[in-house]
Amino acid sequence: MWKLEPLRRAYEQRFTVSGKLKAAIGMQKPIDDADLEHWSKIVYYACTMCNKCAMVCPMGIQMGPLIHDVRTAMSNAGLCSRRPDGCCQQAG
Repeated sequence: MWKLEPLRRAYEQRFTVSGKLKAAIGMQKPIDDADLEHWSKIVYYACTMCNKCAMVCPMGIQMGPLIHDVRTAMSNAGLCSRRPDGCCQQAG
């Protein structure tokens, strides 16, 4: 689940009262460009989107589609990790 930390944290800070409060009083730092750059490496290189983790997940969470959504959002924001051949296409 740590690969979905950017999605969880962004959702919490944007859409929940507790997340907005935590960011406002300094309990949790707002997401910045350095966080997104770090997470783009994790999201692109630490997951093959094979979805095998869903087979062993006791909750049955389908991680592949969630990682795909995070990759799509990062790509659309111009934060996709560059491939060795220099290609960085927008998802969608």
